[in-house]
Amino acid sequence: MSYNDHFEKLDVWQKAMEFNKRIYAITLDLPEESSYGLKAFLRNASIAIASNIAEGAGSYPDNDHNDYYQKAYSATFEVATLLHLSDEIKIIPRHTCQELRTELEQITRLLRDRVIESNPDRNRNTLTGHTGYFVHPTAIVDHGAVIGKDTRIWHYTHIMEHTIIGEKCSIGQNVMIANDVVLGNNVKVQNNVSIYTGVICDDDVFLGPSMVFTNVINPRSAVNRKEEFLKTRVNKGATIGANATIVCGYDIGSYAFIGAGAVVTKAVPDYALLVGNPARQIGWMSAHGHRLDFENGNKTTCPGSGETYVLENGTVKPV
Repeated sequence: MSYNDHFEKLDVWQKAMEFNKRIYAITLDLPEESSYGLKAFLRNASIAIASNIAEGAGSYPDNDHNDYYQKAYSATFEVATLLHLSDEIKIIPRHTCQELRTELEQITRLLRDRVIESNPDRNRNTLTGHTGYFVHPTAIVDHGAVIGKDTRIWHYTHIMEHTIIGEKCSIGQNVMIANDVVLGNNVKVQNNVSIYTGVICDDDVFLGPSMVFTNVINPRSAVNRKEEFLKTRVNKGATIGANATIVCGYDIGSYAFIGAGAVVTKAVPDYALLVGNPARQIGWMSAHGHRLDFENGNKTTCPGSGETYVLENGTVKPV
């Protein structure tokens, strides 16, 4: 069998080429000045999928077929991330992004099978490009979810198909993460947390046990409000305590600290400490997790890290 015959007969390669054609056609009319480079990035990433499949299928016996399939598999994550961004900033229509995601999921599933076939000893749950993540056997991770290396997903958790989870995250027991949720790196999600569509958590966020997000302010069982989901962003380093509730549409500032059982009904400033129902601000917290004392002036030091903070015009920032 010739080099070309070998890879051209692969279903995954054929699907990858069809996907390439769609990406090219969709991005053809995108103006360079308003697409923020996504046009080129999407094309390059989608081409990388097909080209690595071809290299893997046609490589000589002394080469590592699996390495090429891994590279193609990794490129599917890049495309998934770019599609999410294209959807978020409305460069590509939502329904088109959804169609492309569906096609990409088919390619991802076939590539997973190729990697397993090339290396039967490799655990299906640890595949993520060149590195791995852990999924407990009782957890469900839908095809199409993008999960970074060294992330751990524990018992009875459900990660839905259009979720993006960064590296070195810990997802506890009985967690539900819905479509289009994005978690950054080193996010800690404790047991029994529900993260609904519309939530974005930056790096180093801590979500305490049984806390919950909402995404509709006026839910009714008989009224479909999926097009009315509001977004909530939890900025870098923020902590949300056990059993807290975050009402949708309000952002949580960097390194803010939401106390256990608090119900947040408004935007939260950086470094703010909030407690109660409804939540009210009672002070400030350092990035190290210590309460800051500004009683003797507008400058203070974190007792844990030694960092200096200044309070000016109702906002706190490190010096």
